[in-house]
Amino acid sequence: MKMPSRLRTAAWTAATALLLPACGAGHPDGGLPAAARQAPVSVAVQQPPAAGAARDPLQREASVQKLYLAYFGRPADPAGLQNLSAALDAAGAATDILQLDADYLHAPAVRALVDAFGYSEESRSLYAGNAAQFVNAVYRNLFGRDADRDGLLFWSNAVASGHLTRGRAALAIMAGAYANPSEQGRADATLIDHKAGLAVAFTRTLDTADEVAAYRGDTAAAQARAMLAAVTDPASVDLLQKSLDPAYQPVAFDTLDARRFSGHALPAGGHAVVGDTQSWTQLWQQHIAYLSPAPAAPQVDFASRTVIGVFVGSRPSGCHAVGIRRIYRNADRLVVEYVEGNPQPGAICAAVMTAPSHIVSVPRVTGLAVEFVRL
Repeated sequence: MKMPSRLRTAAWTAATALLLPACGAGHPDGGLPAAARQAPVSVAVQQPPAAGAARDPLQREASVQKLYLAYFGRPADPAGLQNLSAALDAAGAATDILQLDADYLHAPAVRALVDAFGYSEESRSLYAGNAAQFVNAVYRNLFGRDADRDGLLFWSNAVASGHLTRGRAALAIMAGAYANPSEQGRADATLIDHKAGLAVAFTRTLDTADEVAAYRGDTAAAQARAMLAAVTDPASVDLLQKSLDPAYQPVAFDTLDARRFSGHALPAGGHAVVGDTQSWTQLWQQHIAYLSPAPAAPQVDFASRTVIGVFVGSRPSGCHAVGIRRIYRNADRLVVEYVEGNPQPGAICAAVMTAPSHIVSVPRVTGLAVEFVRL
């Protein structure tokens, strides 16, 4: 089965919601923690949702993955995705998380579906402990961080007092991220979207009976949780999505040289793929032409190695840099991804000409096109 290896590879490599009806008592500003009191939360709910209302399938897919993330910390399995999507559609549930939380309060069928998640054995095992421990575990699962003081007090008091059930809590806290206009709220909501996007990609890869069967049990669930926990930004999502592709093969590389000024490929810059000693000697001589005495070229066994270089060309200050981030094989290509560092606004940079470079060696490349991708 290829499923376990996908999981292993991927694993390696929100807070205020709609106001709880009775949570305002004893809490200033109607019960909202300080971080969320920057703007009113407005979600119009006039009638319970219409049963059987049609929903966009892609939006439903994403919302179901967010529920799996909130309550189980992992992507949905294909059957679970299909069944819950159909049940939520039949109940007329919204796909928007804020509105879905409102549906919980007004639609018994929606509430029953969410409670089935919240009170499941898997969710109760993931979110054990007292109210404060429960809330902090939800924060860590959804947002990859401990709860801030205001959020922890607000949500744990709501859970402990019974104003917020544990069945609803994870959904309400997640909805709170989308309602919170602060910088932290936006960051939390964006992280949820990134995790849900990866979860969508993950479940779609389970396209054989063996893969579906392999995604069962505590071990598979723990590996999938580790994969989603590794999501921190768009770059991490991109890498993890690549790791779900059976054709993706990370390639280890060794740095041979990295410096602020290279004499190679001036002034425009360029890339290099070197597979023999003569070509390597020529490149190295250009690379260090401005140095005296010139350092010797690193020794490379071209019977087993290939040299790859990124040269960004002339730059006007000392705040520029370049670095190869990752290299991987994908079908008939070797992909070299690199990042270029540029001065940040307000940075004080040395007024000197630079020409940053990064040269590495990889296992010998034969029969593959080499593609350079700037991240």
